[in-house]
Amino acid sequence: MKGLAKKTTAVTLSVAVIGTSFLTSGCNLKDKKELKELTGEYMDLILKGKFDKTSDLYTDEDNDISNLTLDPFNEQVFTAAMKNASYEVKDVEISGKDEAEVTVELLYADPQEVYDEDMEIDEFLEELEDSEELTDHEFTFTLVNDDEWLFDAESAGDLAEFITSLDDDLVFKGLNEVNALALVQNYYELIGEGKVAEAFDLVVFEGYEQEDISDTLTGLGITEDNSTFTEFMTVYAERTSNTFEVIDVDDDCITVEVTSVSPDTEELNDYINSEDVMVRVYAEVLYALFFSGSNEMTLGPALEPIMQVMIDHIDEIEGTVENTRTLEVMEDEDGELYILMDEDSGNPIETVEGYSNFDVSDEDTVAYGSAALELLLEEGRITREDYDTYSTFLIYGN
Repeated sequence: MKGLAKKTTAVTLSVAVIGTSFLTSGCNLKDKKELKELTGEYMDLILKGKFDKTSDLYTDEDNDISNLTLDPFNEQVFTAAMKNASYEVKDVEISGKDEAEVTVELLYADPQEVYDEDMEIDEFLEELEDSEELTDHEFTFTLVNDDEWLFDAESAGDLAEFITSLDDDLVFKGLNEVNALALVQNYYELIGEGKVAEAFDLVVFEGYEQEDISDTLTGLGITEDNSTFTEFMTVYAERTSNTFEVIDVDDDCITVEVTSVSPDTEELNDYINSEDVMVRVYAEVLYALFFSGSNEMTLGPALEPIMQVMIDHIDEIEGTVENTRTLEVMEDEDGELYILMDEDSGNPIETVEGYSNFDVSDEDTVAYGSAALELLLEEGRITREDYDTYSTFLIYGN
């Protein structure tokens, strides 16, 4: 009886193990089918460039693929490279109940295999789109199961990097849309870093000599050496979004429209017009005008208190302003591209000098001027005789 009992127990255990094995195998098969279908849905969206539509397939909507925005040329290259693309789910590995790795092989037209430096852009894109020689690339995606299978948001980076790098090292000479956009974007990046002089090297100002522009910038303290100005431009640029679009293409000119949404700095006028700030501004203006001993008036120090106010309080700004401007990109005799600026695209002299124009009453001018002279006297930057002379001048105008 005992032997029979042991055999019965052994058979029962075997059946249980086999049953569990079949159940587990069945679940795995079901999960693998679901994972393949989910990956297929995901890859279909990717090949169509509908990156934002993948957000529901991720554990976190905020990920490198769902947030992916391509610049115009990158998008053109991606679309052409994927015109004849295909994919295959090569392997599905499930680890436990809540994690899986799916390997996908992508066949696509490799831009580097088609590119030739002597090509025109349109020619390159056409050949890339028509290419029948496809390159394979494997991706491994991590998915997690939390009531349903979803792509792990942290694993989106490799595919995003692959997509954005498709146009790496593709350089086309001369005046074309890609180079025009790149030039204008570079100009704005340099401005945002406070490298205004370097940015203005990319520009030809119609009606102005380049030397006059440089002298004006230096006189206003708008230079890389001015740390306050550089910091102001940086914090301002970080809170400004720019979109760039080619709106017109001619043989000798490409027009780029730039739309900027930036903080409404007028909200800081109460800070800027406060007595402490204005007295410091007036002190620097008066010093530059009458006491610096230089034939060239430098107003840079007068702008610093205003820029410092903006740096200190820019995060308090709630509103934004939208500004649209058009810039023309042209090519000189040496094949170098430049941005042509005229009165319609923004007069750089007036734009820069606008920082130092204040609308104050005559009464305030006398009050601020008198307080400014007292400040300069306290700091030892002017003498008592200077103070007496210019106090009289401020009050009586002679």
